[in-house]
Amino acid sequence: MVKKGLIALSGKNQRFLVFVSVLFSVLLLSSSGMAGQNGSKGRFRLVAADSGQNWVGPNEIFQSGGHNDAHFQAVILAPDKLITDMEIRNVNGQYSVWDTKPANGMWLSTIAVEGRAINNSDGSLSYKLGAGETTFDVYCEDNGSANGGATTYRLTIGFATGDPLVLEMESDVKQETTPLTVVDADGNSAGTSEWKTNFDKVYLIQKGNTISGKYDYSGGKVTGTLEDRTIMGWWSEDDDVRD
Repeated sequence: MVKKGLIALSGKNQRFLVFVSVLFSVLLLSSSGMAGQNGSKGRFRLVAADSGQNWVGPNEIFQSGGHNDAHFQAVILAPDKLITDMEIRNVNGQYSVWDTKPANGMWLSTIAVEGRAINNSDGSLSYKLGAGETTFDVYCEDNGSANGGATTYRLTIGFATGDPLVLEMESDVKQETTPLTVVDADGNSAGTSEWKTNFDKVYLIQKGNTISGKYDYSGGKVTGTLEDRTIMGWWSEDDDVRD
């Protein structure tokens, strides 16, 4: 027997739709830090949605909360500058703000250097940089956005000199395909791509806006039409039959 269904339905096929949406809408994501004035620069990334550590809670109080924190990391080069504040804010996805500014209603973030928190007792920040790069570990009570995985962030670092450094979150999502030139059954040229997904490898052929292909999971097959960077169509899978 063969299982069939619309790509846009729930369950396994919903996850496949997510895959194909990402496949055709975002092939390469790579962001780097933006240089500030006077030669300051850096890079910023999300290390883990669950750091296994609990530094702060969902408030402005400089003490541990009820859940493990999300862990961000920034590497900054801004020789001899005095950092006065840091803010992480969402660029897209779920609304999120964490900072080190007291009494502004935003959740506090703990800033650590070499495992030691450098916030003042009220959560504020005043840290003098040296001549070389400094690595900052930033811990924030996750509001669900880090664990959800659909939000990207921007780090703004304030200096006493008044020229902030803005860093976009780095991403390691890269294109997972190498286009090949093949000839289909009608003798027409078609493009074939191989993709790595949570359904093992997926092989897709595009001819015009028509998509067909297969994936290793359960003998899966897919056919449909490319509409606004999303495949709309059908999937089918063989039942898992055992002797």
